[in-house]
Amino acid sequence: PGPGQASSSRAARSDTTATARTSDSTTHLHYEVLVNNRPVDPMAIQVPRERRLSGKQLAEFQKERSRIDDLMRRPPVMTHATKL
Repeated sequence: PGPGQASSSRAARSDTTATARTSDSTTHLHYEVLVNNRPVDPMAIQVPRERRLSGKQLAEFQKERSRIDDLMRRPPVMTHATKL
């Protein structure tokens, strides 16, 4: 668990769940899955496979998916951090 996190807690949207490191032109992602505070193979654990949405939840999901799709179609925004 991260700082201030119990081993049985769920990750919040603001929690760090992985770290990425960039060297030269390669980005490396490191993450671990812990069960009972021990590392496990993420491909070996059983997780829920699907959740069916309906009604208001389905409509909200589709609206958010459409919003994100629209954002993904936009050209990248240049900021001082991304200027070459």
